[in-house]
Amino acid sequence: MKVCFIGCGTIGATAAYATALIVNPEEIVLVDIDAARQNAEAEDLRQAVTAFGHETIITGGWENAGESDAYVITAGFRRSPADATRDALIEKNTPVIKEIAGKLKPIAPQHARFVISTNPDTVMKKLFMHETGLSEARVVSIGNLVDTIRLRTVSGNHKSLCLGDHGEEMIPVFEDSPEHIHKTKNSALEIIKGKGFTQWLPSTAIALLLKGIKSAKHAKA
Repeated sequence: MKVCFIGCGTIGATAAYATALIVNPEEIVLVDIDAARQNAEAEDLRQAVTAFGHETIITGGWENAGESDAYVITAGFRRSPADATRDALIEKNTPVIKEIAGKLKPIAPQHARFVISTNPDTVMKKLFMHETGLSEARVVSIGNLVDTIRLRTVSGNHKSLCLGDHGEEMIPVFEDSPEHIHKTKNSALEIIKGKGFTQWLPSTAIALLLKGIKSAKHAKA
C-alpha cells in the first residue's frame, strides 16, 4: 500500500508516523508547500521507520505522489482558540482544498481513496468531492471517528457513536448524558486553549481509517 500525506504540519507529520507504526505500508509520500520541511520530515520519518524495523519507503514531493492507494489531506489553516467553531476556517481553507483537488485529479489512480482532515472536515469533504467529481464511496472525513472516540473516552460507553457534522453539530447515538455530550463537543477547543492544537487523536484516527482501507484492499485481492 502506498499512502500520500498532503500537508506536513503537526497532524500530517504525526499521522504519517502513526501510519508507519499501525499500518506499515510499503511506501509513504510526504508533500508540503514548504519543501524544506517536507524533506526534513521525510528524512526524520525514514530514520524512525528504520529504528522499529519496518521497511517502508519514505519519499517527499508531488513528483512521487502519483499512483498512491490513499491520499490524506491535512493541509490548511488550523483552528485557533479565537475560532468559536470550525466553520470559521471555511473561507481560509476553501482555496487550499481546491488547489489540492486540482493537483490530485490528473495523478490519482481510479482505485485511490481520500481521507480529509482539513477543517471543517465535513464541508471540505463535500468541496473536494465537488471539485474532483468523486463519489462518497471514495472520500471520507475523520470527524465522525474522532467525535466517537472522544465521546467514548468521556462517557466510558464503548457503544457510543457520533454521526453528522464534526464537533458542535455532531449527533450522538447510544448516549444521552447532556454532560458527556457537552464535554465531547467542547473537547477540541479546550485542548487547543491549552496546547495550541489537537494532534494525537486526529492523527491516530487517520491511521485507523488507513488500516481499514488497507484491509479492504487486501480482502479484494
